[in-house]
Amino acid sequence: MNTKEMNRFDIISDPVKRHTLMQDIMEELSEEILKSSSLYNLITLYRPEIIIDCINSATAIAYQDIYTTYRSVTKSHQK
Repeated sequence: MNTKEMNRFDIISDPVKRHTLMQDIMEELSEEILKSSSLYNLITLYRPEIIIDCINSATAIAYQDIYTTYRSVTKSHQK
């Protein structure tokens, strides 16, 4: 499921996509999560000799407010 071009709110409103996103961010990195990553597939395909990380990934994820969304969604499913 490729969601990299989708709006975050469209992903969150779809139960299947929301579940996949939550697992991807919150769960331990697994083979399945790794192989579904666009970045992993790009690196595997082209096998670059060097990769320059020019974005603070932690900040990018934090701006998504994943923890509030995660708590909100998981509470709604516990009822």
